[in-house]
Amino acid sequence: MAFDAVPLANLNNLVVSLTDQADALTAATLDENFKFAPTYIDLDPQGVKTDAGDANGFEEATKITKAGNLIRTTLNATDLSSKQAAWMHYYGLGGTLTTTTPSGGGKKHVYNPVANTTRTLPYFTMGYREANPVEKMQHIGCVANSLNVNMAGGQDSFLTCSMDVVGLGKYSVDPVRESIATAYNDATTTLSNSVYVMTTTRDAVQMAIYDDGTNYVDVTARVDTISTVTLTWLSGGPYPTAGSGSGSLHIIYRTATAESGWAGTVDLAPTLTYSPFKMSQLVTLGIGDENSVTGTATAPTWAASAAAMTIDCEFLSLNWTLNNNVTPKLCPNQTVADPAHHHIIRRGARTQTVTVSREAINAYWRSIGRELDYISIYAKFQGPLIGGSDYEFIEFFWPKLQTPKVTQSQVGDYNADTMALIPMEDTAGTYPTVIVAVQTDSTATIGA
Repeated sequence: MAFDAVPLANLNNLVVSLTDQADALTAATLDENFKFAPTYIDLDPQGVKTDAGDANGFEEATKITKAGNLIRTTLNATDLSSKQAAWMHYYGLGGTLTTTTPSGGGKKHVYNPVANTTRTLPYFTMGYREANPVEKMQHIGCVANSLNVNMAGGQDSFLTCSMDVVGLGKYSVDPVRESIATAYNDATTTLSNSVYVMTTTRDAVQMAIYDDGTNYVDVTARVDTISTVTLTWLSGGPYPTAGSGSGSLHIIYRTATAESGWAGTVDLAPTLTYSPFKMSQLVTLGIGDENSVTGTATAPTWAASAAAMTIDCEFLSLNWTLNNNVTPKLCPNQTVADPAHHHIIRRGARTQTVTVSREAINAYWRSIGRELDYISIYAKFQGPLIGGSDYEFIEFFWPKLQTPKVTQSQVGDYNADTMALIPMEDTAGTYPTVIVAVQTDSTATIGA
């Protein structure tokens, strides 16, 4: 064995592209300073079958085949920051982005859902590095299948957001595996890719095994020059005999080309500085009638009128789920890829729920359910000061909702009410079903 990584899980890194891919199958540039909590990203094989029962002459299977792969994973922001919020809601909603620059600095982003007439969502690229590093993969053509935002807990809690991701199954991987026909006595072997020459404490070659047709022989291998590996046989035998034929060298090594997608670096920076939104920073949570959201779809405001009421100490939780119901598709007239992947991802009809709970201090919520009233909900978290009178913040607007039922329960010593609301389309066409505004401390635009 020529290489041993340190497989500590807390050395894993997951980064994303801040901007859209040019198209579904072209990778976007990864931003190595924009990270999420690491999550394992496994290929999800599609069309897996064996030859058992195919009259193969054996009682059990002799091989497995598969039609291709998909990617399915979840990105978790367990303490959501303004930059993460902007990124997740841009790709989760998938629609228009409007930006303004406040006088105190930073940038305000207003995100609307994708239009009813548009069946696709913006694609992004994910990069995953395992440990130190065992393996690095880029996943190309990913979309947000769903979003979940949760507001709950006390002073020790944070605003959280998770995103379920589905990818086409197109990927690039480093290190690569190669099998090379070579003579027993060859001291050097030319590889198909340029090797990434790492520091003296590591080796570009992870593993090299020689197959002479009868035995597998471990060899040590080190990078000598670009595209050339120098072999040194391990002691212990059986030994290859000089000049007595040839076999195959199976080698796993890191390549220079795979590093280019990671801006040429070997190790991603392990730290990320940001200020997460705390539950104690929920400065406004209000319920109003369907006229309590004013302004426009790209510049909404909350009208704290007589029709709007705040939810104060009786508040228990608010949870919002948006599902894009995506389906990956194969398309004809495309370049044949190996391993196979899908070509586009289409969204289905969007669905949403907003579930909000409070201590039952009056019968107002129950009357909403009985009468099928239209209501609106607004929530705002305010973060650190950027400059002047401008702060980092995130705002959620649901202009029009209904619930058919309010559920009563006991939470601790108190009676509680829970409304499971469904966002409604605005038949006048003024507002979408949800609007999210995020002000970040950076002037960079997140999305598009």
